[in-house]
Amino acid sequence: MAFCSLLYSSAWSRTSNEEDMEMGSMGKWKLHLTYSNPTELAASSNYIYAQAQGAVFYMDRATDQLVYLSKATGLKGNTVAHIAYDKKTEQLVIAYEDGRMDLLDKNDNVRQMPDLQLKAGSLSIDILCISPGSRYTYIGTSFGILAINTKKAEVADTYYIGENATTVAVKQIAELGDSLYAFSNDTLYTGHMQDNLANYIFWHKEKLPFNKMQQAAVWHNQLYVLCDNRLYRRHEGRWERALQQSVQWIHANDGQLLLYSDAYLYRMKDAGEPDSVKYQYKYAMNDAIYANGEYWAAETNQGLLHLNGTEDEWFHTEGPNSNAGYCMYTMHDQLYTSVGGRWDVQWGRPGRINIYNGATWRCIDEGTIADHVSTHYPPRDISSLAIDPQDPGHFYAATYGNGVYEFHNYGEDSIRHFITDTIKHTNTLREAIPKIDIWTYTRTDGAMMDEQGNFWVLNATDVGYPLHIVTPDGKWHAIPLRDRVNEYLLTTPKGIWTDRRNKQCKWIMDQRYSQGLFLIDDGGTPSNPNDDQCMKRAEFIDQNGNQLMPEEFLCWAQDRTNRVWIGTNKGLFTLDANTDFFKTNACRRIIIPRNDGTGLGDYLLGSERINCIAADGGNRIWIGTDNSGLYLIEDDTITVAHFTENNSVLPSNTVQSIAIMPRTGEVFVGTDKGIASYRSDASEPQPTMSGAYAYPNPVRPDYGGLISITGLTENTTVNILDSGGNLVCKTRSNGGTAVWDGKLADGRRATPGVYTALCNSTSGHTAVKILVIR
Repeated sequence: MAFCSLLYSSAWSRTSNEEDMEMGSMGKWKLHLTYSNPTELAASSNYIYAQAQGAVFYMDRATDQLVYLSKATGLKGNTVAHIAYDKKTEQLVIAYEDGRMDLLDKNDNVRQMPDLQLKAGSLSIDILCISPGSRYTYIGTSFGILAINTKKAEVADTYYIGENATTVAVKQIAELGDSLYAFSNDTLYTGHMQDNLANYIFWHKEKLPFNKMQQAAVWHNQLYVLCDNRLYRRHEGRWERALQQSVQWIHANDGQLLLYSDAYLYRMKDAGEPDSVKYQYKYAMNDAIYANGEYWAAETNQGLLHLNGTEDEWFHTEGPNSNAGYCMYTMHDQLYTSVGGRWDVQWGRPGRINIYNGATWRCIDEGTIADHVSTHYPPRDISSLAIDPQDPGHFYAATYGNGVYEFHNYGEDSIRHFITDTIKHTNTLREAIPKIDIWTYTRTDGAMMDEQGNFWVLNATDVGYPLHIVTPDGKWHAIPLRDRVNEYLLTTPKGIWTDRRNKQCKWIMDQRYSQGLFLIDDGGTPSNPNDDQCMKRAEFIDQNGNQLMPEEFLCWAQDRTNRVWIGTNKGLFTLDANTDFFKTNACRRIIIPRNDGTGLGDYLLGSERINCIAADGGNRIWIGTDNSGLYLIEDDTITVAHFTENNSVLPSNTVQSIAIMPRTGEVFVGTDKGIASYRSDASEPQPTMSGAYAYPNPVRPDYGGLISITGLTENTTVNILDSGGNLVCKTRSNGGTAVWDGKLADGRRATPGVYTALCNSTSGHTAVKILVIR
């Protein structure tokens, strides 16, 4: 057999945004998933489908536009495991990591497979492959095979193919002639489709002469398998090596067998030897497909590639470059996110940064950073970011192992790297323990820049000081944390936060081992520790005299009344605004009445692991948990909302970070499976109402959501009048935003015309016109 190259030259790019560039509607969710680095392709007559890091998108060949799919567009699941196209019913089969499955037709209508769990019984469903066949679409799972009738959207049968109907993890399935071939890692199971394959006795087992099963495909009425990067074919009941060279992956469709070998794409020929390969550049392809006479590739760096033989078309995807939402910050009307994380040790995630301006994403990958600083160690585990309040393109990234990076002009002008340096003393950071690799054990976290331009960062080390400050002149200062008796080190530092009541006071958290909450008063001289006052507390006494000793301190926030909120592995507690932390360990736990006549109550989220907390412009508290999603709390006792992956588009119930855009009130939620945002009805109050506006405006006939009046001062009263001066609605702002449901006083939808929102507060007044079109 021989194959010829399908590698071509580069050309221009096209992009398409997931949604309209305007702000989302009030009370609505958006998903901000990564669609980069596609790994699987499928094709219909009009679309090229791609699966990328758990998300799905497709290229519409009629418009040359990318269309992004998610729970926000009607999909039922979160993280996609595999896709395949079923030609007989013209549907895309989408399988999720949790075992759920959707069927998507050419009009983007979604049907969910409702009875997979019923068919599996008590077994968990891990979908390992999808193989459309002549009668059914076959699903390889961790326990056997599901035969899917995609026309009826139901499971037609379940095959337990192991001895005595035991479970077998089926990694690949192929249909050839009247037989069905199923592969485990080292065994081939064969069944004739006219037999009752639900009965295990009709499956014939054959030990494979190789292992590390990767893929199976049928081409020219022969069965091919890829095992341990070697391509074999079945000939007269025996396996023979089809190619001598290494093959990374194969894909058979539309009469062609494509394969990727030594960073080049080939197609198999009927006879002859492989053509020689002499090309000046290569693509990093994860998959490729031949559809309707065209070749398409899923490329690691470029996204979706149309290989047309003259000038390749690059269809770059919109969105962040990772679904990890470990930490997020808002400043300069932008969202800054980092891909990283750690617990007591590094996670090993690529050090990537994503910045969102409300319309497009700017992505900085670890390779770009490494190239700038000329190191063979690309950054890993960016644990926190510090953004310059005066310059949106100037920020620092603290990593849990690779030290600190400083970016100017988003890294386009320069990137500086600070790692343990005991020779030239270019900085004061130190390695975690003596005589260990400084390139992977300079552990930092808790990055922050104050209003004076000082950069603060924490250092987990046994051989140096835990707190470091870089003054605006670029000088590093190592600062001890000590009280009158003890000098403290940090084992797993979390963050640094400036107290709103006194800017020279900073809060610091150590999460575990030597867990506790610190308050340091720098005396107005951050780089001089001689006048510092420091207090650490790991034990607290609540309002009922109960002692609290959390094993883990996880997050910190301060609301608009200056109350401090602390999240732990056993719920949360607060410190009143008038509490003197240096003198008392008093705290308060929020008690929710049971209202069952007993007079008893329960601690708010008392048993939950609290990962993050944020206060919005209306002084409501957003709380992200490790297992039960996102809560919105008002006035301590009222749960305004509880969002989970089941009642919202939230990608996961594991919420790792929350960041709120002050001007618009948009709440960004980072989970372990992606970032979502919610258009809240609260925003930061403004000092004046000179920039007040309504959104959407005009209100178009097909819009039925809430209308927001934003840019208001604190406690603004809003009276909405029709063109005749009649009062339609009276409301009050949540921080800087008030909302109108678009209805008249009698509950009917507002009639066409111009409405006036009269906004009045102790700080001033303004009028905002709203045009309603019907």
